[in-house]
Amino acid sequence: MRETLRDINLKITELADYLKLSRPTMYKYIDAYESGNYKSIDKGVLSLFRYIDKNKKVIGKPNVVQYILSNISVVSPPGTTKESELVTKFASMVKNGGTEDSKVKLISNLINGKNLDKLIPYLNDVEPILGKSEMTEEEEAKIKPIEEIYKIKGNTMPNIGRKKEKQ
Repeated sequence: MRETLRDINLKITELADYLKLSRPTMYKYIDAYESGNYKSIDKGVLSLFRYIDKNKKVIGKPNVVQYILSNISVVSPPGTTKESELVTKFASMVKNGGTEDSKVKLISNLINGKNLDKLIPYLNDVEPILGKSEMTEEEEAKIKPIEEIYKIKGNTMPNIGRKKEKQ
């Protein structure tokens, strides 16, 4: 297993991170797998090792990561950081696909591209406004571009708060 991981350029510490395991635990599982002591290995990790072994002539690091995202439920320990929670949510979106595909594509574009960078502060500013039950005139003016996008796409804005009319 160690040799195969080396061949596909996947460090054991990196694999441990993907699986939310400690490095010593990952080494323990690899040692157990290589010695045939399968009962002492977590079922998800064992299925991953078997997948790697079965496909080692054609597998690559992206295949292993995709297998983890698609087939192994990785549970984060209590008290995880906000960043790891976001990574877990994103991994779940990638795994589930379907209606989440457009979000995954947008997040990937935000991570990998530069064309949308100047829009990010605006989107961060208007997102909390869209959830308000009432808006000020200033907030209504701020969301006008979003309303226009909805109109162009043939949709109506979600039911969001509007400034109360003066009576």
